[in-house]
Amino acid sequence: MSSAEKENEFQLTQLSTRSNAGKKVKKGQKSIHAQRVCCFAQGVTHKTVFKVFLDVSLTFIDYGFDIFLTYTFFKAQHSKWGTASIVVILLPGITCTVAQCIQDNTNREANRSWTRNFTWRGFGKVVVTLFCYPLWVLILGYQTLARIPDPRMMVHVKVWEGLLESSWQFLIQVVLFQFRTPIGHKIPFGLVYIPNGEFWFRVAGIVLSFCAFLYTVTEYHILLDGKVSQHKRQLKLAPFFTVNFLFRSLTLSLFWVYWKVPALIACVPLWLSNMWLTRKTLLSDLPDRANQHLTFCWVVGGMVSQLTPALALFYGQTANKKTINYFYRRNIRINNFLLLSIFSLLVLHLNLNPDDGSLLNRNVLLGCHKTGDPYSMDEFGIYDIEHFQQVNSTTHQLEIFGTNWTVREATSSEYQTPTDKNSTEYLYRPLYFIAHDCQPGQSPVEMFNYVAVPVIYCLGIISTLTSFCTFHMD
Repeated sequence: MSSAEKENEFQLTQLSTRSNAGKKVKKGQKSIHAQRVCCFAQGVTHKTVFKVFLDVSLTFIDYGFDIFLTYTFFKAQHSKWGTASIVVILLPGITCTVAQCIQDNTNREANRSWTRNFTWRGFGKVVVTLFCYPLWVLILGYQTLARIPDPRMMVHVKVWEGLLESSWQFLIQVVLFQFRTPIGHKIPFGLVYIPNGEFWFRVAGIVLSFCAFLYTVTEYHILLDGKVSQHKRQLKLAPFFTVNFLFRSLTLSLFWVYWKVPALIACVPLWLSNMWLTRKTLLSDLPDRANQHLTFCWVVGGMVSQLTPALALFYGQTANKKTINYFYRRNIRINNFLLLSIFSLLVLHLNLNPDDGSLLNRNVLLGCHKTGDPYSMDEFGIYDIEHFQQVNSTTHQLEIFGTNWTVREATSSEYQTPTDKNSTEYLYRPLYFIAHDCQPGQSPVEMFNYVAVPVIYCLGIISTLTSFCTFHMD
């Protein structure tokens, strides 16, 4: 082949390469324009719109349900737990408010006092983030679609709802379900008659809080990897977080059911150890990070990581493989050691008092009442002598779900009798489970030993084994 022919062949090859490259560029441009959604900012895709819609909707649904749930707590005379529920509802807003103040002051002159930094716009942000937390998520969702097509900021703000609200609401509901389980018919908004609706309402609340938590905690783990919207990966992470969350929340719920207020003593070492671990992780594994806001992270981490392995980081920060595995392993092992040790003390306490109905029958699902013994206020979950006397003689057997259960009627404080004589509302007067009668030779502590003890220890062992899992982060 002559040199001229070689040169012509080379030019043809170059033209062909350029033509193919041009086609690829045009194809890429077409795919970009095909993915873009009209009326939104450049770069917003259908996937981004779906992500914003899903997260904002879940936040409003869970927040609204928790407010209604709090109302039912006060209506049923759970004043302490109702107050705790209000605090839990405000926790995400408080966290976002503090983070917003930190973020605003970081961008201003450090030598200026907070009074000189005050602006009405900043005050408006504080009000919105503190008392209208879902509205703040909605605003961030709008900004994601209209200005910056990156949902990570919205997701990071939204995850506080699941980590600080849904998780603790789940615990509160499980505690109340064990020591004062409602049963009775319900007609929501006067539209639909639901047999045993009070019971199913509580079950639905527990399931909703659990699902909201699980979706959020798996989403947060992926966010720490710098990514969002990886639902298949969330499904793979679900078993790990489920077993750890159920072990911790069920164990803590038993502390609160049997020990009540003194259970706070069991929560203090958990909170302190998780704050220490979060701080140690950030100092040892992230020493060169700028703007870590260390105090914010370890204070929030002390609350977040009590119920689940979750490393609290400030907005925009990510974690590598070494950091995540270091924290998860130590978080699981430290918390499991503390919880199993304290649970063993509870087992010892209850078995040293095997016939104490006032103590053991605080859990209406795991106790039993000795025939012939008088009922106590602890067995009814009532702590007012007048209210206790009102319903002390109203216990009876009721067949529910094919099984006979012992129930009591609601007190005047738990249910207001309708004044209208023609009203049929009395037919739906709420009832409450109480411990069933013991079988001959049965002790009130037996069900606890046969059910709670193996379940908690098995979950604890499985949870501890998950500390050997290795997570890969990009």
